[in-house]
Amino acid sequence: MVIAVMWSLALNVTAALAQEPAASESHAPLWAVLATLVVLAYGVSWLVARPLLSRRAEDRDHPTPSHAFLQAGPLVLDPVGHRVEVEGRRLDLTATEFKLLIHLVERPGQVFSREELLRNVWGHVTAGYSRTVDTHVQRLREKLGEAGTWIETVRGVGYRFRNGEGQG
Repeated sequence: MVIAVMWSLALNVTAALAQEPAASESHAPLWAVLATLVVLAYGVSWLVARPLLSRRAEDRDHPTPSHAFLQAGPLVLDPVGHRVEVEGRRLDLTATEFKLLIHLVERPGQVFSREELLRNVWGHVTAGYSRTVDTHVQRLREKLGEAGTWIETVRGVGYRFRNGEGQG
């Protein structure tokens, strides 16, 4: 019985908000009540649900683009779709090659040691595996073709993605 009453109340709040879509921005407290009622109706723990409830307000205050592309030199990267194009030609990269490329492209000009790349791309640093980075960079450069020159080796240190047209 209690669940039916809460569900009915949640539906009424939703209907009221749907009738005034322009005013829904000012109804954040009502959305919180609605979400709380739904959570209570389904029995989800408040501690688990609370971050989900506050996300609605955060999303409204800081909207994120639904699909952002990265462009760097001749490369166009689609992090959401997990695609890379070089001068209009689509590349087939492994998941690790893609993560490595994204990591470098998002931080142009910054030099990363092999250990930093192992930690940030692979998620761990294991002694003796720094050559794994070299192998992946070499394969990535081969797949990128001429655009592979944008991944630069910094002798004795590691790798960086070229920062603009002027370097090299």
